[in-house]
Amino acid sequence: MKYFVLVIFSLTLACCKQSKMERIDRVVNDWIGKKIIWNEEYYSFVDTHKPTFTIVSYIDSLGCISCKLQLNKWNIFKRVVDSISKKRVSIIFIAHGAIKKDIKYLFDAYHFYPNLCIMDVDNRLNTSNQFPQLNEYQTFLLDNNNKVLAIGNPIHNPKVKDLYLKIIRGDALSKNKKKEVVTTVSLDKSIFSMGTFSWEKEQNTTFLLKNIGDKAFVINDVTTSCGCTSVEYSKEPIRPGKSLTLHVTYKADHPGHFDKTVSVYCNVPSSPIQLRINGNAD
Repeated sequence: MKYFVLVIFSLTLACCKQSKMERIDRVVNDWIGKKIIWNEEYYSFVDTHKPTFTIVSYIDSLGCISCKLQLNKWNIFKRVVDSISKKRVSIIFIAHGAIKKDIKYLFDAYHFYPNLCIMDVDNRLNTSNQFPQLNEYQTFLLDNNNKVLAIGNPIHNPKVKDLYLKIIRGDALSKNKKKEVVTTVSLDKSIFSMGTFSWEKEQNTTFLLKNIGDKAFVINDVTTSCGCTSVEYSKEPIRPGKSLTLHVTYKADHPGHFDKTVSVYCNVPSSPIQLRINGNAD
């Protein structure tokens, strides 16, 4: 009976993963080539400036706004974009009206200001465009006719960032992708509870990833769902049979329950590997 339950559980996980992948494929296919619809009061700004490319990011009112935005990374990304495009790329944020105060505070705190920030107070732009509900697919790279060339958040996904930069630089995109050398890893855990602690006290934990395949294990990038979480790890390839330790640090900005994600982009079929930390900062 125990083995039957394990088989059913494994099949359920596989189905859930497949279902998510199919959902992502539908979102991408629906949006590539689609035109962003602007309200009349904003169309004049977009049409007048006519940049070579425009990056549009929609921010809904769900969850931690600071975690989703990570404006410190947007600052770095914007500098890279400006350096390769001679400032011919506009960045436009469309924010749900309910987070107006949060957005203004964060812009000032991180000294990041997009070319245009639209407060979608009456939800008209979201209603007109029907932006995806998946947060990681609420950012778009547009051509000078407002058509979507690529979709995905370059701040949270290094592969999307590379794609955006390649398009902006005018690099040819190869349709024949080079087959990636993959391996297999095992984890000592994928979730760690930090329990209850004083919110002013920094918390630390580690995740052990062991290379149980027959090829080198290589991490391309590690991203976190919040600026309050940082990760340190060796950048060297890990040989078969060897292990890698991810050192994760959490520093709360304020008291409250938290549930944060660490995404490990690497050469395993299930990349990115999703790790989680949670707890209560009192």
